[in-house]
Amino acid sequence: MAVLAFAGLARNSCPQEVVARQAVAIGAADIGSVAAGISLASDNPAQLASIEALDMMVSYVLPYGLKELAERQLRLGLGTPFGSVGGSFSVCGDDVSRFTAFGLQYSRRFGVPVSVGFGYHIVTQYIPYDIKSTTGFSSVGFQYSPVPECVVAFALHNVEQSAFDYDHVEADCPSAAQFGVRWRLGVVSVLGEVEKRFDSDPVGKAALCVEPGGRLYASFGVSSAPLNISAGAGFAYGLLTVNAGVSYHRQLGVTSGVSFAVCGIFNQKPAE
Repeated sequence: MAVLAFAGLARNSCPQEVVARQAVAIGAADIGSVAAGISLASDNPAQLASIEALDMMVSYVLPYGLKELAERQLRLGLGTPFGSVGGSFSVCGDDVSRFTAFGLQYSRRFGVPVSVGFGYHIVTQYIPYDIKSTTGFSSVGFQYSPVPECVVAFALHNVEQSAFDYDHVEADCPSAAQFGVRWRLGVVSVLGEVEKRFDSDPVGKAALCVEPGGRLYASFGVSSAPLNISAGAGFAYGLLTVNAGVSYHRQLGVTSGVSFAVCGIFNQKPAE
């Protein structure tokens, strides 16, 4: 039970408390609402609308250097003429106490500037003495791009306020709202996000991403409540993208992660 108590204290992001995080977000202050593609669709399912073919990703995150909290995830996304669909499977924890989560998302673009998405996760928490509880929660997301350089996003998670039930003892599943903005200035992108869990104070996040040449990137971020400092880097080669991120929590220590993605499988469009 000590591991579960520590996990509840350590994680402060809405679906990420029960769904594995991604290295690309760790390096950018866990900002996920304004991303594109499959990497952070748990934060905002609307981002799937940018997928035009088949994308696949695997990731591993080690929160605060503790193997007992290790997070592993497999994610898929597919673009179709009727919208984009995504799926994920993640495991957080070890054989003693862990979360497993299955997720499905759907997103559709309306014109060029607007994307809307919906997702649903089924999460099972296992704790000692062969006790487990399963619940589900939904996510809805919106992205709007008034100009090509700017994205404004909003997402809601677990509005139904689902909870885990252990023999009539309830444990809350997190409910939250996220509002984010991304502005691109040449090779530099400025990101900001406010996340409000329904049972706690808002968390402010800011990040700076640099993408020289379009194949390399570096990110630096900071978030509040309490202070977290983060950095990340990655590169793309052909269809392969590799990301790594690290963050420092003032009280709990260092979290690190790495992810590997293959994007654009079966894409018939010529590479730009």
